[in-house]
Amino acid sequence: MNMHTRNKDLDSAKQELKYIAQRVGCNAVLNITYSKDTESSGNYRYSVHNFQAEGVILVKEMHTTDKKLAEQKDRDLYSLIETVDNNRLAYLEEKKAERRAKAFRIAGIIIVLVAAFIGTQIINYMRQ
Repeated sequence: MNMHTRNKDLDSAKQELKYIAQRVGCNAVLNITYSKDTESSGNYRYSVHNFQAEGVILVKEMHTTDKKLAEQKDRDLYSLIETVDNNRLAYLEEKKAERRAKAFRIAGIIIVLVAAFIGTQIINYMRQ
């Protein structure tokens, strides 16, 4: 499973990568790449830390001549893969819901500011 984090704080970016892997059920993170961007807001410049990695499930290889045991281990592995995939989909839906909630909060703030501005304009007009 491909994972990506982006944060102004380096330790937070690392922790988020770890959280994602644990949240979906991966027990290892491989092929980690790091990059740092510089962004600005007004005259303030800051670093943004990015990590990309692959979340994986490492399992111990087992050899057996017991067909029933081998079939059970295969079922267990496929079940684990299905669980991780379902957890990944649930995590993506959570992130999508967080982005929507943030957009609604911003829209709500804008509406309040516009209403306040219109209200002051009406009051000023009525005073004239």
